[in-house]
Amino acid sequence: MQKLTQSTTADVNVDLKKAETLECKECNNNVFLLTYIIKRISPILSPNGQEAIVPVQVYSCGSCGEILDMFKNLTETEDADL
Repeated sequence: MQKLTQSTTADVNVDLKKAETLECKECNNNVFLLTYIIKRISPILSPNGQEAIVPVQVYSCGSCGEILDMFKNLTETEDADL
């Protein structure tokens, strides 16, 4: 059996001063809180045939509570899916 010697993680140096700071589109705040959207999966859609409650992590504005745009599709619901 051959032993793996190559590292699976790479050392990456990133200058965060050059990275984009995201801002809330509603209030221009740049501080976000880790928040959860709770999804209910009906037994009909569940792979095991049982209802499931699934927490999904998203980021919301620390000032106004607006959910960051990249997570907006997770907040949409359709009555047929419930």
